[in-house]
Amino acid sequence: RAQPVQRFAGASRYSLERGGVAWIVARHGVVLGEDYPVGGPSARWPIGAGTRGFAALLAASLVEDRLMSLDEPVALTLGDWGAHPAKAAISIRMLMSGASGVAFGPRGPRDLAAALALEPLDQPGVRFIDDAAPYVLLVEIARRKLEASGRGPDPARYLTERTLAPIGCVPIGWTRFPDGAPRFDDGAVLSARAWAQAGELVRRAGVWRAQQLADDA
Repeated sequence: RAQPVQRFAGASRYSLERGGVAWIVARHGVVLGEDYPVGGPSARWPIGAGTRGFAALLAASLVEDRLMSLDEPVALTLGDWGAHPAKAAISIRMLMSGASGVAFGPRGPRDLAAALALEPLDQPGVRFIDDAAPYVLLVEIARRKLEASGRGPDPARYLTERTLAPIGCVPIGWTRFPDGAPRFDDGAVLSARAWAQAGELVRRAGVWRAQQLADDA
């Protein structure tokens, strides 16, 4: 078990009293303090909605590889959306920012087929909606673009091998839908140290060891 430095003893105690399994403090990529009451530093934990940060890294990696533009219409990849007056105006940037107007309802299926068939609740750009549907759609967009480029069509494997492994954000696991699609809405499982590495890549605007791994747009 890693020992927290004295200056963070209060943080360690606070976490432990509330059932925390891990905490880590890092500055400029340097770990200043950490503690792992359960499982040790290599233990992996589900991070819930924190997974959505990896969707941004997935999109930034696709942009850096020139497979996608954030301002291109979603309909460029999901062709059926082009015939819909509202969906045709939705860009990938709107989808990822929660401003697309597309969201699952409180009931019913929450899979890809349901996401593709959704009617927007609002015109694009009107309001922010925190919902899983855009992440389901982004994974399908990524899958189609990867497949069209001749690469392996699994977005999670692409992101892991291309972007996360080089920065030490491994091992990482993904829960998946029955069709095998990785869940970028709440499906990542990883260690605190690995998650901190992903945060450091974001802080560096996608640059790692003088290489632009992910686009900073």
